[in-house]
Amino acid sequence: MAAPEKAKLSLPSDFDRENYERLRLITLADTEFLLQQGQANDALKHLRESLGLKSFLVQRNHSAATGQIAKHRSETEIENADRRVQKWAEVYCRAFNAMGKLKPLGDDGNHGRG
Repeated sequence: MAAPEKAKLSLPSDFDRENYERLRLITLADTEFLLQQGQANDALKHLRESLGLKSFLVQRNHSAATGQIAKHRSETEIENADRRVQKWAEVYCRAFNAMGKLKPLGDDGNHGRG
């Protein structure tokens, strides 16, 4: 038996639109949409910061790092920054996909604002 803290909570985005409407989860779906939107915005902020750091590290690596130890340390920092970029990109994609299940894209390509 799985531990309760590991159990997956079912949210409206886990169902198709007809089912969460039939189950009268519209208010919960609207709330989840706002939470996912906030998660996406936070992820974009962190993604921009992580990309900026990675860019800085790459430029510094190409211009300043001399010697094998300094190069290795610099490459390790770049790899760590890249992992952060990948992490925040995944967080954004999950939130964006959940938002898509809750509200379709509008004419301008944004969820719920078209």
